[in-house]
Amino acid sequence: MSLPDGVQTPLDLESPSDGVLTPLDDWSESLAQVSEKPPAAAPIAARPRRPAISGGSATGLHPSLQWAPAIEQSLIALVWQCPEQIGMVRQQLDERVHLTVPAHRHVLSAIEWTYRGMGCVSWTVVVAELCHIPGAFQECGGKAGLNTIYTDGGLVMGAGDPEPFIRYYIDFLKAAAVIRGVDPTRPVLHHMDAHGVLELNKLATSLSHPTVTGWIHVPLPGTYSLAGWPQGEVQLRLKGQLKRT
Repeated sequence: MSLPDGVQTPLDLESPSDGVLTPLDDWSESLAQVSEKPPAAAPIAARPRRPAISGGSATGLHPSLQWAPAIEQSLIALVWQCPEQIGMVRQQLDERVHLTVPAHRHVLSAIEWTYRGMGCVSWTVVVAELCHIPGAFQECGGKAGLNTIYTDGGLVMGAGDPEPFIRYYIDFLKAAAVIRGVDPTRPVLHHMDAHGVLELNKLATSLSHPTVTGWIHVPLPGTYSLAGWPQGEVQLRLKGQLKRT
């Protein structure tokens, strides 16, 4: 599959040392060369978090609903790199209901089409498919917009099982769609179960040592070790650190 006449390489996927992909101005690389340069991968559990959203919205949406486009992008980026998950996504989500950004609908359709038809979902073939859909390449924001979606704004998926992330994104988008249909000023109440243990730290010998230690397991991103210090008479100040496996 080739790009239409006059459309050049969307971006050169050179990865800087920090693992964040940025679009380059040089469009002279061939599509074959681009597809042979996969983005650098960071561990999936180490992906940085986006800043929390605060305050209201001029559109009347509850702040928790403003997460939906970002969650959509994370889902599309993950499916783009793990296309074997497309079946679960299509089974659980209706793009007309659960995806609010037209560019995300275009990319998901292109991923499904190329995966089912060619068994290949490289950058090259997905972008080429988008270029054959009238207006899709432009509506996705061209090379810069597709780069943002593909890398999830620079949060590149690396080693790890993608399915828990896919399920989490699906559950959130389904809950958000329900709220949008009922009352978009209400919050999206979306929770995850967690379990853990706290025990007295018998080795503490000074105030700088934590009085309790333990762990907590959260489905995303994993297990944290915990340390706690007294805060007032009845509260603890806890500090967590993600365990590397």
